[in-house]
Amino acid sequence: MNKNHILTGMIAIMAAGCMTLTACSDDDNTGGGKTPDKNRKGFYVIAATVKPSAGTEAHLLMSAESLEKGTVSPVGNGLVN
Repeated sequence: MNKNHILTGMIAIMAAGCMTLTACSDDDNTGGGKTPDKNRKGFYVIAATVKPSAGTEAHLLMSAESLEKGTVSPVGNGLVN
């Protein structure tokens, strides 16, 4: 029983030492040095549920360029879950 406590303690000390020696570095390298394009527009992701028939439903993730104009349709657009 006493050997188990000693072995557990040694493993804990070794694990703590490994975590200390493999810490993160202090440099602030964000994104590989590429500057983001401020003129580039992103897409909006819309989560929706469609009920094509009674008792069934499909969960969708669709994308749209704008929320203010145009339409968004689940036909041929998005990921079905």
